[in-house]
Amino acid sequence: MVVSIVGRGNANIVCVVDHDDTEVYRISVRFGQLSANNTYVQDNYKYIDSVVRNIGPIGDLLVPMRIQAVPAISELGYLAKSEGVAIDEEYMSCIVMPHLYAQQNIYKKLDHFNRVHFNEACDLVTWEFKPKWLYQSTDYCRNCSHNAWKGRGIGYCFLDEPSVILHEVFETQQQLPLPREFLDDITKYLSAPDNILQRLYAAQLQAKDDLALLMILRDVTCFLSWSQQTREISVKVVDVDLKPMEKLGHWKSTEAALSSLPNGMKRQRHDFGGTTHIN
Repeated sequence: MVVSIVGRGNANIVCVVDHDDTEVYRISVRFGQLSANNTYVQDNYKYIDSVVRNIGPIGDLLVPMRIQAVPAISELGYLAKSEGVAIDEEYMSCIVMPHLYAQQNIYKKLDHFNRVHFNEACDLVTWEFKPKWLYQSTDYCRNCSHNAWKGRGIGYCFLDEPSVILHEVFETQQQLPLPREFLDDITKYLSAPDNILQRLYAAQLQAKDDLALLMILRDVTCFLSWSQQTREISVKVVDVDLKPMEKLGHWKSTEAALSSLPNGMKRQRHDFGGTTHIN
């Protein structure tokens, strides 16, 4: 088994196995024992399949996935062990998904929430981004206020007009050789009423009374893949995993910190298109 790491988060590692670029294996390193990670992966998969995939506004956009049992004595098992996971079971449960940017071998991180993948010809482009909080339950914009508090220097909000978002994310990046057609087509897509931002907003609104589900929807990653040949855009949503309840304390402390900021530091709440929200 030959393993190549193509992505890494705080709790997961994403790998290509045996040079098969069509799919990726995601292993969990959230817990210190393989048995605990296996239980989490299996429970997580069941929750995604029975709950998240049935959310009307975005369920059909979730990336397909399956669980695959892999011998713990394998390169994937050795990788988990190197991350501090104690191997206490014979098999490890992995989530297997399509590789969403397999043909794009150039990668650039644009800011805290955005990455872009493209090939050498720049005729295949995948935009990877985290919209975070679209449905707002506060009297200030949570995304904009949090960015200002963290000093991230981000001059847009995913609730802004598409032209504003794309200018700040892409056009201020002087070294990006992306075709004008890519920006034109993405702008057109984001201006349509059923775009991923509108659908994710609707999903968050639908889940507003279910904190566990709502926090998942506030942390998803979206992939918009574009082809210059077809001028088509495909959309997939990933990172729809159960959040450990220990994170609840972190969320509450962040909310308390933001709500106690002076009014001058808070950013005004607004709806799609940058329209100021009036209570």
